[in-house]
Amino acid sequence: ADKALELLSDLKSMYQTTKKDSVMPNSRTFAMAISALTRSKKKDKAQLARSLLDELIEFYDLTKDIKLRPTVHPYNYVLSCASKSFDADNDIKMEAFKIAAKTYQELREHKVLKPDSFTYNYWFQTCDTLLQPTSDLYDKFMRLSFKQCIKEGLLSKQVLYKIQRCNLTWKQKGDLLECDPQNVRDVVHDDLPPSW
Repeated sequence: ADKALELLSDLKSMYQTTKKDSVMPNSRTFAMAISALTRSKKKDKAQLARSLLDELIEFYDLTKDIKLRPTVHPYNYVLSCASKSFDADNDIKMEAFKIAAKTYQELREHKVLKPDSFTYNYWFQTCDTLLQPTSDLYDKFMRLSFKQCIKEGLLSKQVLYKIQRCNLTWKQKGDLLECDPQNVRDVVHDDLPPSW
């Protein structure tokens, strides 16, 4: 992660100095730097990832250069970074969750971009690793987000797997998947309504 951040910083400096398009960071450059943070041991990786996303958005708003237009990928990578903050202390975990919630909501309300199945996969992973499974907040976020996911037809095999393995009770999982709680682990993607 440090090497990716250093390379991005070098590119930004070179661009500031030369103004050459060939060294200008683009949306993909920022996305790869954010993605590299997901594997980092840094405690503040969610904050760093979000600051890079904010920088990308600001850079795009300033230049309107199509190469800088954010895609769904850097948003998803911020969610992934947040979900990997599970081994931090409670304050850092709560900050990571707030960053993830803000990022998830921004993507849902974006005028052009829309969540994809990876968004939901990372969001469920974030809720599952950063919130107390017995809390009302956990139950609320998981249920509402699952309803949004199926409403948008984005329940992928990976999202189904995430729901089957999450910290909800078997009854709660059965309610979400509209099946007997004893059969939750046996549900396969083809068993679900095609509209999901």
